Amino acid sequence: MKAKYIVLYHAIYWIYRVINTLVYNHFLYQEDWYRGAYVVQLVLMPFFYVNYAVLIPSLIEKKYTKFFTFTLVWAILFVVVYANWTIYQLHLLYGEALRLPDYTETANNLIYIWLISACFCLFEYWIATFTKNQSLALDKKKHLLQAEENKMLNQLLSDYLDALDHKKPDTIPDGIMKVSDFFKYVLYSRAKKVVLGTELEHVLLLQELSNTQQAKVRIHYGELDDQVFVRSCSVIYAISRLLALSETTRVLEITIETDKQKEVLVWIRLPVENRERIIEGSDWTAIGKAKVAVDRFIIVLD
Repeated sequence: MKAKYIVLYHAIYWIYRVINTLVYNHFLYQEDWYRGAYVVQLVLMPFFYVNYAVLIPSLIEKKYTKFFTFTLVWAILFVVVYANWTIYQLHLLYGEALRLPDYTETANNLIYIWLISACFCLFEYWIATFTKNQSLALDKKKHLLQAEENKMLNQLLSDYLDALDHKKPDTIPDGIMKVSDFFKYVLYSRAKKVVLGTELEHVLLLQELSNTQQAKVRIHYGELDDQVFVRSCSVIYAISRLLALSETTRVLEITIETDKQKEVLVWIRLPVENRERIIEGSDWTAIGKAKVAVDRFIIVLD
């Protein structure tokens, strides 16, 4: 959580405390303005932030000896300071006679301040942990995508260069231009959103490059809205990964379509061989959500 938001909601909490104390003491003492509403917060604040910044973090870090030792010292100091505050507050603020210490009020405030400061600390710790986990998940997805991209490009380039030996010389320049266009799209459109139509143009190039030496993949198209946005190369990565995992000598039939929710689906009919390898053999979260529906393996792209 950003520091400015922490300062903001801490300030809101203490403003609430002051207003609440003012209202409470107005009805209790029938006073229009109660100075103790401010002073008592100054008594409580140091204990609040010691627990918030030192004691609870030591508990989170599993430094139990430090936590219990300092919490005991903290509680004793709180009782001494706040009990004396209950003795002298009316005398200092209004010149009234001293009174006996109010240990009930002291105990109530000790428990209240400990719980509230602990909740603040734990809430911020949870937010920080959640943010960190999200960042790690995004980094993992990014690395998986880059690894998949490098593997795909290396394989395609290798296959295509091998196939050049069997091509007619006059067809080689056009082939090199197609490879160049495909590689440019993959390398320079990373992490961008593109319309599905643009992605499918390069899927055709992927199909052509994959089938250079022998037929490996055949792309089919279901109902499509080619104006929906997808993350660039996501369809290409899905097809490439399916090809790598299927390890079949037959032509892999892959269907691309959009559903009613405008989500892009890439799916195959699961073969008997390599069924488990396709389902479990790779982390599909880098591309989208994978699921099995009857005999179909479906990837719902992010």
